[in-house]
Amino acid sequence: MNAHVFTLARLCRYVSAAFFLFFIVQTAPSFAMDLNRKIDFDVPPQALASAAILFSKQADIQFLVSGQKLDGVSSKGVRGSHAVDEGLKALLEGTGFGFKVVGEKTIALTLSNSAVVTGTEVQSAQASGPADIAPNATLQQVVVTGSHIRGVDSLSPMITITAQEMIDQGYNRLDQVFEQLPMNFKGGASQESNPTSGHGGDASTNLTFASGVNLRGLGAGTTLVLLNGRRLAPTARGFVVDISSIPVSIIDRVEILTDGASAIYGSDAIGGVVNIVTKRDFTGLETGVRAARISQGKQPDLGGNVLGGFDWGSGNLLVNIDTEVDKPLLAKNRPLEANVPDPLYLLQKLDSTSIYAAVRQEVTSQLTASVDLLSSNRNYQNQAVFSFSPFSAAGWANQLATNAELKYAISPNWSATAVFQESQEKDYNALAYPAIKSFVNESLKYNTPSFDAHIDGKLLDLPGGAMRMALGLQDRQESLATQGTTQTSGSRSVQSVYGEFFVPIVGRQNALPLAQQLVLDFAVRNDSYSDFGTTTNPKVALKWAPTQDLNLRASYATSFRAPLLQELGKGDLSTMGYVYSVPSPNAPGGMATVLLLDGTNANLRPERAKSYNAGFTFKPSFLNGLSLDVSYFSIDYKDRILRLYTNGFFSNVITSASALGPLVNLSPTLAQINAALAGQATIYNYTGVPYTAADIKAIANIGYNNVGSSNVHGLDFNLRYERDLNVGHAYADFTSTLYTINDEQITPTTAQFSALNQINQPLRFRAKSNLGWRSGAWTAYGRVNYANSYNNDMDPNCAAGKGLAGPGCRISSWTTFDLGFSYTAPKSAGMAWAGGWRAAFDVANVFNRAPPFANYPAGSSLVSYDPLNANPLQRAFAVTVTKKW
Repeated sequence: MNAHVFTLARLCRYVSAAFFLFFIVQTAPSFAMDLNRKIDFDVPPQALASAAILFSKQADIQFLVSGQKLDGVSSKGVRGSHAVDEGLKALLEGTGFGFKVVGEKTIALTLSNSAVVTGTEVQSAQASGPADIAPNATLQQVVVTGSHIRGVDSLSPMITITAQEMIDQGYNRLDQVFEQLPMNFKGGASQESNPTSGHGGDASTNLTFASGVNLRGLGAGTTLVLLNGRRLAPTARGFVVDISSIPVSIIDRVEILTDGASAIYGSDAIGGVVNIVTKRDFTGLETGVRAARISQGKQPDLGGNVLGGFDWGSGNLLVNIDTEVDKPLLAKNRPLEANVPDPLYLLQKLDSTSIYAAVRQEVTSQLTASVDLLSSNRNYQNQAVFSFSPFSAAGWANQLATNAELKYAISPNWSATAVFQESQEKDYNALAYPAIKSFVNESLKYNTPSFDAHIDGKLLDLPGGAMRMALGLQDRQESLATQGTTQTSGSRSVQSVYGEFFVPIVGRQNALPLAQQLVLDFAVRNDSYSDFGTTTNPKVALKWAPTQDLNLRASYATSFRAPLLQELGKGDLSTMGYVYSVPSPNAPGGMATVLLLDGTNANLRPERAKSYNAGFTFKPSFLNGLSLDVSYFSIDYKDRILRLYTNGFFSNVITSASALGPLVNLSPTLAQINAALAGQATIYNYTGVPYTAADIKAIANIGYNNVGSSNVHGLDFNLRYERDLNVGHAYADFTSTLYTINDEQITPTTAQFSALNQINQPLRFRAKSNLGWRSGAWTAYGRVNYANSYNNDMDPNCAAGKGLAGPGCRISSWTTFDLGFSYTAPKSAGMAWAGGWRAAFDVANVFNRAPPFANYPAGSSLVSYDPLNANPLQRAFAVTVTKKW
């Protein structure tokens, strides 16, 4: 048995502890449901399943479904002030469902004899009793991202993108969604940020050309990515979860928490959390084919999927198979790169296959078991030039994630959950550097098994509502093993206990003028690392609603992130040196030869961060359909670990000497130079000519280091308006992120410098805006994407602004337009084969805008644009056809 699998004794201890904690709090009183209480509802038209969840949160109730599923059923929604029962009638009107009360704050949805729910039906349903309803049936209040407590909204800012929104807006891959998300940054977390391009922090570790998430640009390892609330293994070097392995066809929604959440999830949640929630109750068969990125000079990417689901009343099974072949984009086919040495792939060749399966079974009326499995395989191939000689990279990445969950409904108010999870990624890389006669073959395996047990439910009733609580514990292992050119391994264990309390101080029952709601959420987590000791991190969030239309919120959190096993040298990256020619204002010809020291660092310290967030949500009752959300964020990030080589310092160590401080020696002795050369496992000569030790004018340590600090401040702005028209339903939204501060300090003894609006860094302002319309079988959308102009401090032709402190040369702003439309053929009696078809046509970058030109020093970049803030596709088309059988 794997050495990291948990012992039976430890498992029994954890389960016993979790259930013991539950029975301590099981004396809470209960009250009968009041169907006459008035609620201000805001549930727009949508699928009944999602409408019911939103209704349940606003009414503080729980819905149950037994034997009947809601897939494919739509609700007209409900808005305005209504009693609970009147609101339910409006919600269920025309759906074919009725309802009955089955317990405290619990309502069961049942098939109605008519399409419209009547008051008589409600009364008879109440009298019929709960005998045929399972306490943990299909539709229940859910645990949202950023909380362990069912049925409560996160008090931190969160963006939810549904699968229908992705489809209607022309996204056929999840990484396309995040590429256009203004608060996300591609550095170290995109296909274009890789060892060949050298652009972005952690780029050197993205050997498999993965596409991930990097919220706030804090680093690929600072955004936690979850699948159904459970961790996914990152690439085998431990930096970024490859979201391209998760097809859109299995996604129900994506929840993006834009606040620190280490108190909830532990390490990795500094910049935020992305939770990908899959479909659960799909019944039937759906097939789809797609051809995308049909762009001049590039062959189309081709893909397809088969999704099937079966329901047998007490359980269901869902299986999805998705495959895609992405063709490369050669630099010679783009105007900016037409003169670069050939071959050079701007976008790599990728072949991927993903299989997802989920099964759920009600074992008893109180116990439900479920199992999820995600298996994906992605092959890649890259071609480039190295010192004007061919360079190639090829390999594969395999992701396997399994979750087994037991959920026990102890009462209508309390549940206990135990989760056994294991996620692993295996990567294989074959690299060839003919110019320096270097060839690398290696395979890496990153494994993260864990066991989690927690309870949550109502602790007691307060005047403002039900006080709820969650308590839990977790045991997680991490291991990294490398075979090939080098053979190393490392592991650690993390034991955690956590708790969360949701306290409604003011609610609907005791609302006051200028205090319609006042809610406090407090979470704390203690993590004990086998190699870095113990850390305790709290989070406090407060929500205040002075009126029904306006919610104000604020939160404070601390975070702790242990160095990755890879960064500590547990993987294959050891010490190495590079001999470079870099700009030097006082050197003959303006260039000097330097020795750059790179590699892992066994003396790294943990990273720590403090996060502050404040904002408001405004939904005016006088203008239904309008929503405005504004959030201010501030992150104070200490002892941040950066590999400075991949953060721009390989080409400007002399001009940036003031920022590097003691990490650079501008006057090394010959003995120091020879000692540095001898101390490296490998030395690479990037000057293109032979050199001697005497030629080296400076030595810089640009490997992994704990930098002094990073301070990031800014604003997220989200505006949306939707309304019914005479013909169809229309919406408009605007999303943007504005950074006000992005300061870095490389060492505690050096001055801060601003990385704001610099090349290869997050931009000051990015935005996107959508305009959409739906009428019957037709949908259409238009989208504008904007990135502001910014500085190029790396441009060797700048007369002024050399180095990080100056204004630099300008890189132009970039605005692109996307549009698309779709048609879904309605089903008709006797001609089922003719209905259920959906055809979509999408165009990205309609006006064929090339990425803005960016000039780099010779030898420091293979391209002439910033791959982290633009893409080279230009105008591209996509055609998608799906069929529901």
